[in-house]
Amino acid sequence: MKKIVLVRHATAVKRDSEKPDVKRSLKKSGRKEAREMGKRLKEMKIHPDLFISSPANRAIETAEIIAKRLGHPVKKIEKIEELYRELPPKAFLDLMRSLDDKVDSAIFFGHDPAFTDFARFLVSGFDSDLPKAGVLGVEVDVAVWADVKPELATKAYFFYPGDTAVAKDREREARKELGTRIEQSLASAVADFGIVGGKELMEKLHRVSTKLAKQLMPQVKAARRRPASRRTRSPRERKRT
Repeated sequence: MKKIVLVRHATAVKRDSEKPDVKRSLKKSGRKEAREMGKRLKEMKIHPDLFISSPANRAIETAEIIAKRLGHPVKKIEKIEELYRELPPKAFLDLMRSLDDKVDSAIFFGHDPAFTDFARFLVSGFDSDLPKAGVLGVEVDVAVWADVKPELATKAYFFYPGDTAVAKDREREARKELGTRIEQSLASAVADFGIVGGKELMEKLHRVSTKLAKQLMPQVKAARRRPASRRTRSPRERKRT
């Protein structure tokens, strides 16, 4: 299995006619976005073997912030000039196919429109734009990088700074729903045994169900991150940024 992570650089300062585009740095908000994305990757136990970045400051800074969060040596971040250019999807794929097969997972940092174009080319059905600091995880069921191709690629996860609050709300709702189902099952089991459930018993069942749902949430999130095939299923800007 080969694993790929695509990360568009976080929010950078505006273009300055007196400064080269490649020198643009992250804004304070951009650094916060990168830290947030690094935290989420760490919580998901995502630790890529290889970090590759565009040489542009804003991409390198994003890569360094995430690398530090994941415990990857900043000095080992590779810089590839092609990622700063508007790399066509097939050229991006060729770059990926050239990786050392000892590497099982690689994370790339760069720019749009190249990253969104490649994401859509690589992952069938993926039609979203990759927002600033957006993170797309892809899994390809092959043993060597040379065999990586769109027909075999599957989206493993996709998130970005703006969806963090939404993600927390979804987790809260899922935990509540799970707790309610557990409580209903326990209440039904109690009733089947002819036990009359008073207020005190019902409150105890509720506390137990809530606690159990909270404990089970990591497994719920892990199940949701798996490709659908492995679990039971119940106007873009064209200028490089």
